[in-house]
Amino acid sequence: MRQWSQRVAFSAATAISLFLVGASDARAQATETETSTPASAGASTPWYVSFEVDAFADTYFFWDFNQPKNPQFVYNQNPLHTFAVARGFALNQAGLNVVYPAQPVGVTLSLRFGPGSERYGGNSPVGTVSLEMLKQAFATWAPTEALKIDVGRFDTIYGAEVTESFLNLNYTRGVVWFNQPATHTGVRLGYALSEELSATFLLVNGWNNVLDNNDMKSFGAQVAYAMGDLNLILGTIFGPEQDDNNKTFRVLVDFIANYSTDVFSLVVNGDYLHEGDSSNVGAMLGLGLPLGEMLALGARGEFYRADPGVEGEEVATVLTGTLTFDVKPVDKLLFRAEGRYDNSNQPIFPAKSGTNKKFDVSALISMVVKTN
Repeated sequence: MRQWSQRVAFSAATAISLFLVGASDARAQATETETSTPASAGASTPWYVSFEVDAFADTYFFWDFNQPKNPQFVYNQNPLHTFAVARGFALNQAGLNVVYPAQPVGVTLSLRFGPGSERYGGNSPVGTVSLEMLKQAFATWAPTEALKIDVGRFDTIYGAEVTESFLNLNYTRGVVWFNQPATHTGVRLGYALSEELSATFLLVNGWNNVLDNNDMKSFGAQVAYAMGDLNLILGTIFGPEQDDNNKTFRVLVDFIANYSTDVFSLVVNGDYLHEGDSSNVGAMLGLGLPLGEMLALGARGEFYRADPGVEGEEVATVLTGTLTFDVKPVDKLLFRAEGRYDNSNQPIFPAKSGTNKKFDVSALISMVVKTN
């Protein structure tokens, strides 16, 4: 029995050895064949491997201490709050981003779902098409490393804050952001003049329009300069934005300064907006303080002045202050606790009594989960 087992073991070992020798010879022959085969004849990378996909879900609990009781204010308690507007628990938005990087052609698609996407995507002027779920959809052609051309619907290039809460120092967006464009539909051209200096140009349907509401287009330009930890950006956009009116131009001048280090980050955003007889001026100062790998603080102060330019109408001024505390217990999960104070010289904030107040105090806790 032992001799039979030894013969079987010897035969198996011999077979395995012959197999390994044969496999080695086959690999060697394959290597020689690959070496002698031109690179152009090799298998190309599948096109779908180049896609970049990410998703997120943004939820919150919000409380307005003015406690407005009018049902119409359930989703519009504070006119300066764009996304955090519902009392109690609420979904801001869920998002899906799909990008095929330009090499040299590419596609970007950003989908948003929820009340936040309805408020953001449904802000087109009356009478035009609204795409509430389609935040971005544009094609890209990059004929050179320095030049990139986008055609379609894309986010604005103006302002220091963006719509995704987790990309800002604070959860809520400020009054300066509230008075800037959100999206554009048209053509965007970006050109890198050097490693430090770049320029962007727009020819679009205006502010937030999918279809234009008049016969004219809006023109935009922006110059960005990066110098180490300091980024300076100056931009403008001008064109008629009123329905069937090609003469009354809206002009926005937007300035951004961003200084970021491992110890702190500082951002300044200043705007001047003029249309007809009205003119608005706004300024925002933000400070970010990392407190280790898991914690961070974000503070923002703002001033905004709106002059209607009409005799008998009062100039409105607004001051806001926001403090946000971040907790990131694990990767891809972010909790935020935020307190905010808004003040105006006019009673614009709904209150419990059914009338308006000149100030508003609010608080929220948010939770954001993202895949990337």
